[in-house]
Amino acid sequence: MTCRTPYGFASFDFVPAEHGGTTSITVTHYGAAAGSAVYSPRDQFVLRKPLRRQRAEPDGAGKLAPARR
Repeated sequence: MTCRTPYGFASFDFVPAEHGGTTSITVTHYGAAAGSAVYSPRDQFVLRKPLRRQRAEPDGAGKLAPARR
């Protein structure tokens, strides 16, 4: 069995905050036939998850400390 589109790449489109409280990454796979420079979309899917709520941190929390030697 030979692959009809042996060359390809994926693009990732990130949406940090969507309506409804989610974030998403849309992945699109593009493929081209052997010897062709024409790439076209072959597959697409969406990864989605709920947003994390930001916690209030006391002063100084979350700041980087100097490295110890």
